[in-house]
Amino acid sequence: MRVTLVEEDFSFTTEWCRILERQLAFSLRRFGAALAEVEVRMGRGPGDAPNTYCYRCRVQATLIPRGRVTVEVADADCEAAIGRAMRRASRGVERELLSK
Repeated sequence: MRVTLVEEDFSFTTEWCRILERQLAFSLRRFGAALAEVEVRMGRGPGDAPNTYCYRCRVQATLIPRGRVTVEVADADCEAAIGRAMRRASRGVERELLSK
């Protein structure tokens, strides 16, 4: 499984990379043989209230031999956005694999 990290108005520090690796391993490791690639796209944009920010985490998992699962989550807490996106991606991959 190849993992690609994409930054959009966000910088991956060593700590954020470690959090992402832990969440990826926890959520998607069991599907390792069925995943060709996982792309994690992190961004920061305006929140719901004035002068607030919202973190966006988009996970796109490409399955072997075909199929793709894409989820996107927005949250005021960056770590919460990552965790929710990984859990949703895990459920989506499982659902896609069971449907074949």
